[in-house]
Amino acid sequence: MRLRDITRTPRRLQRLSQILQIPVRHGFGHMVSGLRFSEHLPIGKRFLEKRIIPEEKSLTTRIVTVLQELGPTYVKLGQM
Repeated sequence: MRLRDITRTPRRLQRLSQILQIPVRHGFGHMVSGLRFSEHLPIGKRFLEKRIIPEEKSLTTRIVTVLQELGPTYVKLGQM
């Protein structure tokens, strides 16, 4: 399956954009840019331009916050 096949429906594209935005918002933009979404999807470029400096929180607190915002499936992955 190619990355472009995932984004064929607007609903999937919207969820992918949420998944990209949340880590960037909490200071993990460098990790998202390493995934090279901008090469495959035009939305990747737009989000990575918004580099946000995270608040003075510890790394573990920021990771927990990202997983909680992404949803219960990601919380379970974080627990593992």
